[in-house]
Formats: sequence, structure tokens, C-alpha cells
Amino acid sequence: MGAKRIFSMLSKLLLILVIIGFFMPVCCSLTGPDLIKHDDTAFYGWMLVAAVVLSVASLVMIGSNNTFLPLIEGVLVIATMLIAQTRLKNNIGFGGIMDYLDTGGYMIFFASLAAMICAIAAMVLKPDRK
Repeated sequence: MGAKRIFSMLSKLLLILVIIGFFMPVCCSLTGPDLIKHDDTAFYGWMLVAAVVLSVASLVMIGSNNTFLPLIEGVLVIATMLIAQTRLKNNIGFGGIMDYLDTGGYMIFFASLAAMICAIAAMVLKPDRK
């Protein structure tokens, strides 16, 4: 098994942590489904639902070498964090949005970031010759 294949599989397997993190407390002791129910956090909840759907779609296609879905999912999660950072009303302190995240939020963010890095590595690496 070549390095390209390993990074491709690793990027998809890291997305399992995104799915698990969605059902854990993400922010302010609210899980992903709870974020959708509140008016002020519904946008972020739906963005995380889109990230979970992309994660599941990527896992369904785990045998293929398609690394675009983990890349798109990572960009979506980072964009969601940046939008939340800019809309944060009391943006006091160095951490910003990271000060408000719970365990699930950290898991979603860092697993998406790691999956995106692995997907980029899988795209850049050349396939092994036999």
C-alpha cells in the first residue's frame, strides 16, 4: 500500500471523529442537533450538518481515491469557525470562538483540519509504481 493510498484512507477515517463530535457537546453545552433548534445558532448547526453529510458521503466511498470530499468538508468547517468568529458579539480575549467550544467542537475542528491536510497530501503525492 502506497503513501498516497494511506493518506487518502487516513483522511476519510479522520472524518469518523467529525461525526462523533457532532453528537457531543459542541458549543455552550449544546450538541449539533441542539444547535439547529435555537434561532441564534441554527446557521452554525446546519453548516455542521452539511459537514457531517459530507463526512458520511466520504466514508461511503471509502474504497475510491476521491480525496475532494474531505477537502471540501475541511474548508466548510473552517469557514464555519471563521464566520462564527466574526459574528461573535463579545470578541474579547485571544482565543475568540475557541474559548466557547466544548469537546465536540474541538474534535470537529481538529479532525477536519487533519483530514484536510491528509487529503492535500494524498493529492500532492504521486502514485507508487509497481
